[in-house]
Amino acid sequence: MAMEPQRKPAGRPADSRSGMSFSERVERVGGKGARAWEVHDRARRLQAEGRDVIFLSVGDPDFDTPSPIVESAVAALRGGRTHYTSMAGIPPLRGAIAARHERLTGHQVSPDAVVVNPGAQCALFSTMMCLVQAGDEVIVPEPLYVTYTAVIGASGATLVQVPLRAENGFHLDPDDVEAHDVLCCIATNSRVADDDRFKFPSDQFYFKSGEEMVLTMMGGTRRQKDMMQAAFDRWWWPCLMFFGPRDTESTHNTIFMRWRIKTASNDTLRQQYVDRFAPAAKALGLKIHLPGPVNSDPAKPNLNLDEDPKCVRDDTTGHWGFSDPDWDEFFRVIRGNGPCNKERVGLRRFSYEQNRWVRQAVMGTSKKAG
Repeated sequence: MAMEPQRKPAGRPADSRSGMSFSERVERVGGKGARAWEVHDRARRLQAEGRDVIFLSVGDPDFDTPSPIVESAVAALRGGRTHYTSMAGIPPLRGAIAARHERLTGHQVSPDAVVVNPGAQCALFSTMMCLVQAGDEVIVPEPLYVTYTAVIGASGATLVQVPLRAENGFHLDPDDVEAHDVLCCIATNSRVADDDRFKFPSDQFYFKSGEEMVLTMMGGTRRQKDMMQAAFDRWWWPCLMFFGPRDTESTHNTIFMRWRIKTASNDTLRQQYVDRFAPAAKALGLKIHLPGPVNSDPAKPNLNLDEDPKCVRDDTTGHWGFSDPDWDEFFRVIRGNGPCNKERVGLRRFSYEQNRWVRQAVMGTSKKAG
């Protein structure tokens, strides 16, 4: 069927070569990002002419698909697996992804909540088309991959760039996103941001950044690995103490939970913490050691600590076990015998004196109201 060029309606883009008009969506998908493929195609042509080309355009690996993957694909084809599959992906693959997610993050996810996409761009496009629309904003760290603009623009949403600065190690600065509830996702004026299921708090973002840093260190030299393990040993047990004493020894749990100052007891919060971080630490190659003397010099870590034998997952309860922290040390600090207690108490006294006028103002207002 022959198609005659249409006259360009007002407000609609047109192709200069054919005169055919397109929807505004085409204009949103186009732009500078789409030209990345023009650069890639030109590089391919130059390579075909015998030129030595290093590709920095799109994420195409410079190696062939590994043989085990090729053989598995061939075996699947010969086994008759040539028909349509579930739109969300085959159940065994979704189950394997869910299990790996739990091992790495400590968060359980049902295979029914997993959707397999043929690449990151398809996943991002599907996510944007499902969750955002015109009037929404999507925060994206900058510099960004060139096609993100088109992926977000196709949904009608607005891309909000937040800079990643070299002086911050290319990490997001909270000051740059203080007007937003979430990082790397939907901004505060979005209908999705009002749904807790789609919020990504900053601690999750920084956990991911820290995870990548640990993974880099654990893949480095022996000294780097030892330093990373020593750092982990230093904060693991203080973090478990951070949630407070055992519930049986905490006198304020009940009233704090009644007044919603806390939403869970000390032991519950501690267990949630271990369930999240113990499997993640082990997946990164770290060991969870029992409490012991820690060398103050990170370059000379204590390498003679024993692993915590209780830190294993209970398949019945789904929880990770752990040994008790050194509660004697905890209560020594609480009673004022910690390494920084003198400085801490001094700072509290200073703050108390500096805020005397606030208390006096409040008391004066209260007397007038009475």
